[in-house]
Formats: sequence, C-alpha cells, structure tokens
Amino acid sequence: IVAGKEVWMEIVKKAPDFLEEGGSLQIVAYHNKGGSRIKAYMREVFGNVDELCKTGGIRVYISVKGLREDEDNT
Repeated sequence: IVAGKEVWMEIVKKAPDFLEEGGSLQIVAYHNKGGSRIKAYMREVFGNVDELCKTGGIRVYISVKGLREDEDNT
C-alpha cells in the first residue's frame, strides 16, 4: 500500500493510542523518497526510532511505545 504524507502522519500520530507499553510500530519506506521524514516523525512522536533493515534504498523503521532514545539498546 502506498500512502501519502497525511496518511502516514496520521498512522504514526495515532499508533501510540493503540499500542500497549513495549508495543511497536514498523513502517517500510524508501529512505530517499520520504522515508527520512517518516523516521524523523516517528522519533518525534515515540521518542525513539531504529532501522531494522536496509537494502536497496528500502528501510524498515521501528518505534517502540515507552522506550526513550537513551534507553534504546538495539
């Protein structure tokens, strides 16, 4: 599914309301086609973000509810 900026921003913004503590949101995106903005917004909303995988310009971003960046050991 391809989603525009308004759609993915809404998903990221509302995700913490649906996740339990320790639950995660994972998004797959092309890093150079908006993925870097998604990564930055996930960090803003969740306070943390990591890249699980990167290949061919595609990245898998993950944010965990309740985990702050300074606690992130992944």
